[in-house]
Amino acid sequence: MRIPTLLPFLDRLPSDPHTHLGLPAAFEHAQPLRQWRESWSPAYEALLALLRQRHSAENRAVRTFIQILQLHETYPAALVHRAIEQAVAGQTVSLEGVRFCLNRLLDPTPVAQPLDLAGRPRLVPMGSPPPRLSQYDRFLGEVLQ
Repeated sequence: MRIPTLLPFLDRLPSDPHTHLGLPAAFEHAQPLRQWRESWSPAYEALLALLRQRHSAENRAVRTFIQILQLHETYPAALVHRAIEQAVAGQTVSLEGVRFCLNRLLDPTPVAQPLDLAGRPRLVPMGSPPPRLSQYDRFLGEVLQ
């Protein structure tokens, strides 16, 4: 295995951790990534732990985690952080799950507001109160006899 020969080289790479995200072998060893990892919120570590539980292959879990970290290149860090927290809380620990949470944060589902029917008094009784099912039972009993 040639990874140990790469380790001194990895520490000499640029100090921006994002430059190392394309190197999955560097994830545990590159100094910028180790320093960045020290400042992560517990949600990132929880996400990584859950990915490692779900994927039998360590490299697949790390690759997925790196893909999630790469979202920092496109979205603000605070937004990615909130999406990761939501994904961990909702057990949607995958790239798609975090993207879903990001999309919900960017464009939340609108809350339906009841219509103001003050200008249409004939529509006010529609749908309220809901009919009692006993009335339908009585009607069906009369029709079927």
